[in-house]
Parts: sequence; C-alpha cells; structure tokens
Amino acid sequence: MRHDPLPTIQKLIKERYPDAKAIFWAGSVAANQGTSASDLDLIIIFEEVANAYREAFIYDGWPIDAFIHDLDTLRYFCGKLEASDGKPALINMILHGQEILAQNSVSMEAKVIAADALANGPDAWNQAQIDKERFLITDILDDIKSPKNKEEQIISAVHLFEPLLQFYFRAATKWTASGKSLIRVFKKENPELAEEWTTAFEILIQTGDASGIESAVTKILAPHGGYLWDGFRSDAPAEWKEFDEGKILDDLKSREPIFHHPEKFGKTKQDIERQMCDEFWEVGASGNVYTKQDVIETLLERYNDPDYQDIWEAKDFELTKISSDNYLLTYILIQDKTRVTRRSTLWRRVNGDWKILYHQGTLIEGGSV
Repeated sequence: MRHDPLPTIQKLIKERYPDAKAIFWAGSVAANQGTSASDLDLIIIFEEVANAYREAFIYDGWPIDAFIHDLDTLRYFCGKLEASDGKPALINMILHGQEILAQNSVSMEAKVIAADALANGPDAWNQAQIDKERFLITDILDDIKSPKNKEEQIISAVHLFEPLLQFYFRAATKWTASGKSLIRVFKKENPELAEEWTTAFEILIQTGDASGIESAVTKILAPHGGYLWDGFRSDAPAEWKEFDEGKILDDLKSREPIFHHPEKFGKTKQDIERQMCDEFWEVGASGNVYTKQDVIETLLERYNDPDYQDIWEAKDFELTKISSDNYLLTYILIQDKTRVTRRSTLWRRVNGDWKILYHQGTLIEGGSV
C-alpha cells in the first residue's frame, strides 16, 4: 500500500532535501492521471550545486525520480540542452508542476527561466539536418513496403514511429516530446493526421498493409521536399578523425616556435590570423599579457624589417592531450644562443586545421645553452 503522494513528498523533503530552495512536483500522479506503476517526478532546486544530476530510488513504497539543479544549471538545461533537443521536458515540469514549498524568489526565477526558454522555441534544423532525416525516413519506409518477412516489417514500422513524428515537429521548428508523450503531443497538434497515422500503424500490424503508413509519411514529408534518396549526401565533420599522437606531435613541432615560420605560413595579416583562434592571447616571458591584435602588429613589424635576424633552437618537446582536438605542447626555446625560455602552446584543431588558442613563455632564471 502506498501512502498519499503529497505527504510522502513533504516527508521526503524534510529527510533528504532539507536545504532545497524550491521544489516542483510534476508527472502523471501530480496531474491525477497516475497508474499503479507511476513514479513521483520532482525537480529539486538548491542555492548551488556542483553539477546537475538525476537520482532514482524507492521511498515509502513510491518510486522517486528526482532532478537536482540550481538556477545556473536550469538556465543551461532549459536554454541550451532542451532547445537543442527540441523536447521541453524540464521546462514543462517547472511551468506545470505543483510547488511543494512556499513560492519564493528562487521558484519564481525558475519559472521565468522556463518560460523564457519555452517562448524562445527549439533550435531550428538546418536544411542538411532536414535532408538527412528525409533520407532515413525514406529508407525505413522502403523496408516497410518490401519486407523480407512480417517480423522485419513490424520492427521497421516501430523504428519509424518516433523519428517520423519528431520530424513533423522539428522540421517546422516546433517543440516536440519523446516516448509515450510524443503521440499525445501529436494528437493535440494535428488530431486528424494523428488519427490517420495510428490507424495506419494498427492496420500494418494486423494485416501487413503498408499503404496507410505510406500515405501518412507522404503527407508529413511533403512540406519539406518529400522523399529523398537519389543524390543524397551527408558529410561527417572533418574533425571526426582519430589521429595518432606521434603524428600530431610531429605536426605541431613543425609549427613551433609559433610565428617563426613565415616561409611556410605566410607574412600577411590574413596569414597570421589564419593561425590563431579568435580567443587567442599570450603571456610573455616578462609576465605581460598580449592580445591577438598586439601580436599581429608586432609580427607585421618584424616581418617587414629587413634587418631582423631570427636565430633559435627548440628542443625537449612534450605533448599532452587536454580534450578532444585540444593539445598542450611544451618545449625549451633558445634564442640568439643565449636567451632560454620554457614555452607552452595550447593548440586546437578547427575544421581539420591547427590554430593557436594560448601561448606562454617563461624565462628560465640562470638558464644556459
């Protein structure tokens, strides 16, 4: 036997989340639509958390699904992650959930964050994404129309169900849903087409007749160009390569010391900018900070000085992977056979090319050749 949900939640908060600033109770039980298998969905907002997290457990006979946040993580999840995914699950839980604690500045700000994100809408799909989905849907439909056997036809139909409805919403830059909520949202958005789709799906399962499925798919794809197969192409990002670190070390060594290879990388302002990230900055051996513009001006003056001599030796290179496509290269630089510094460069691979994110030179006190 389960206890009543609200007293259970209130007891849980006192025992497990006493420092919470705001709590929203959402889901089917909160809406009086729960079943014997339903859980209690809670958003728990603290003053500050190291990171958002989700935890599930049993409490007084109830399955609990808790989403832990602070206001900053809410801004990120609602404004970025859910906008990118197109599914406003957290947004709707906040806007339509019951407040368990007394309304306060934190709960009001949470609602503002959710409302603003909902009003801004999901991220729009570009034409490449729309075409990719059209192609995948076309491919699955072909398997449904000409199956090897009944089992494969049913599996293909199930595989088509969610991507097709997701396409209906995302291609039109509308909020969508997932799982069991998706068909509810579809029925609310377009009752007539939703009825046609579910009826066609049932007929397919019962008889194997795919004509209704094909008709519904045709209507959903038509506003966006219809079926797509002939001529489709989808390029993977250039950075989707796993490079050998020995090769990366050799490549980056050939570019160091940075800006000392004008014969390979050019001398113009555009040539210099091409080697740098937009966020580039540098800390010199003096400890002074130099902006991207500072470095460009210095290099142009150096490259245009006919009397400038560039005598250097670089050695003792070490490479460390910081994250995907980001590497730290350190080495010793000897200039004019006398000045010895320890150098550090943060390199980033952008669209298959290497760019400098940060550089630092530290004078080695008493350093000698």
